[in-house]
Amino acid sequence: MLATVHTIFDCKHEKAIEVAVDDDTEIPAQVRGLGKCPDCRGNFELIAVSGVAPLPGGKRVVLDTIMMMPI
Repeated sequence: MLATVHTIFDCKHEKAIEVAVDDDTEIPAQVRGLGKCPDCRGNFELIAVSGVAPLPGGKRVVLDTIMMMPI
């Protein structure tokens, strides 16, 4: 499933990023973007890669980071 997530990158810019996640992944109101946003990177051929962390009990996961990777 594709989710649009409010992401705050290390460069302090905030962007709405579309990222692919599993259907059972919890999506918080905002997540941390690792590295610079697409505008600061100057490379617009990027794909969003999701990072997840287990919730207490380990049966569910939550989206906790997004990293923009060049393609």
